[in-house]
Amino acid sequence: MPTETARIPDDVSGRSHRLPVGGVSWRHTFHALRHRNYRLFFLGANTLSFIAVIAGLLMMRLPPFVRKIDIGSPAEHAWNGIVYSFQHPRDRTILLLFLAVGVFSWSYMVIMPAFARDVLGRGADGFGILMSASGTGALVGALVVATFGHRFTPRKLALGFGAIVCAVSAVVA
Repeated sequence: MPTETARIPDDVSGRSHRLPVGGVSWRHTFHALRHRNYRLFFLGANTLSFIAVIAGLLMMRLPPFVRKIDIGSPAEHAWNGIVYSFQHPRDRTILLLFLAVGVFSWSYMVIMPAFARDVLGRGADGFGILMSASGTGALVGALVVATFGHRFTPRKLALGFGAIVCAVSAVVA
């Protein structure tokens, strides 16, 4: 074989497979499909799918970048962003909503293993149930928005769900 290969162990059986080091070509992809090495086939298909992306990037014709001469400090840029967000009500509302959700609900993922072990008296199975409940809630929320999203404005939906999440988090905490 003219191609360099690397041996990688199989996850379960202990057998090893040979993968080309320099990348996967069409020849490797179809050879893998013919010999029922589906892992190599999908690796090759994934590798080859990037050709369209690279071609699209190469076809872009952008104007030349001109850097501004007046470059401020990072603190000045941050302050300008804060001033901008307070001057525009929509941006201010979105940022305050993210702040509320971030403070009251996203941090629960960090303490969830300890909550499952110490408060509920369950180990990994209790943690798994709690994480499954979180995923189920996300699914139900997505279905509710998909079903009733046309009846309410996006602002009311976002603020309503944000208030519900914060209230439930405050009650549970």
